[in-house]
Amino acid sequence: MKSRILFLLFVAMMTFSACSKKSAPPPMPYEKGSEEYEYLSSIKDKTILLDPDVNTEIISTKKFSIYSGQVIPFIYPKLKRYETNTDMLEVKYVHDLIIKTAKFLAEKQVFVNAAKSKKITVEQSAIDSVLTAYYKSMGTEEAFYKDLNYRGMTKAFFLQDVEESLMIKNFLDQYVYAKIPQPTEEELLAEYNKEKTATFHQMLMKTAGKTDEEKKEIYAKMQDLLKRAQAGEDLDELIKNNSEDNRSKDKGGLYTNVSRGIMLDEFKEVAFSTPIGEFSDVFETEQGYHFIKVVERKKEKRSFEDVKNRLQQALEFRARYNAEEELREKLKKEYKYKELVESL
Repeated sequence: MKSRILFLLFVAMMTFSACSKKSAPPPMPYEKGSEEYEYLSSIKDKTILLDPDVNTEIISTKKFSIYSGQVIPFIYPKLKRYETNTDMLEVKYVHDLIIKTAKFLAEKQVFVNAAKSKKITVEQSAIDSVLTAYYKSMGTEEAFYKDLNYRGMTKAFFLQDVEESLMIKNFLDQYVYAKIPQPTEEELLAEYNKEKTATFHQMLMKTAGKTDEEKKEIYAKMQDLLKRAQAGEDLDELIKNNSEDNRSKDKGGLYTNVSRGIMLDEFKEVAFSTPIGEFSDVFETEQGYHFIKVVERKKEKRSFEDVKNRLQQALEFRARYNAEEELREKLKKEYKYKELVESL
């Protein structure tokens, strides 16, 4: 598994390098009369962030800002797919896509600045190795850059992004990951002895796009359904008639042997702490409100020695991820990072 920052190397074609110092807003990317300008004008009612004449500041820090004009070119190919049916472009999808990309760019720039402050450099051979892999993915260098241009990124910006991504990797390797101790034998054994999978029935009611008042009503309904289930009402029928999880409701909300590693953190905590055979309380994740009935949980069947190396890799990855997240939040605080436009 790779860290979140290493993922930058795989999304370079969809990102844009932000300004490294506080300055005036950059010019808007498209001239009046251009195909891109006219298309954006036709869909700007979705969100002001698509207006080709308005460069909205989305994220501010004390050293740089991210503007809508910097983000739009790199989501434009996705927007263009809806050219013949713009009614299918949902306002929330477009707005949140722009915000998500802006956050990504801002967090990336914070790490770039941190790397530069430590005078981190990148060997040309490392850059060439990454570029070669990209070129092979498209067959030839020419084909790669032709596709790159179609996606809305110039060669110069792409090369800069690759170098900055490698710079961040070198920075993390030297100043973050190198300080993380190796997991001990006791930590590996503790991880080995954890229950690895859970089987449960789930009731789900979604809350995306709901108002606070609507969420209160949904929560109250979930509490009522939970009480009915606890009182002995047929759980399969309750879930079939009320759950909004289309993947499982027709089979009584049953999920079998779900791995701990793929669960959302809030869900994982409940699934592995609720006693077997009992119901959880109503709890919330980004998907909505849930309650579950735990059927069984299982531990690792293989021997400790057989999985020791894999456990060590998992713990190392987790430690790196946590250290990276901690540093990211620390740097954002130092930069006085502020999101000026909220997700819908």
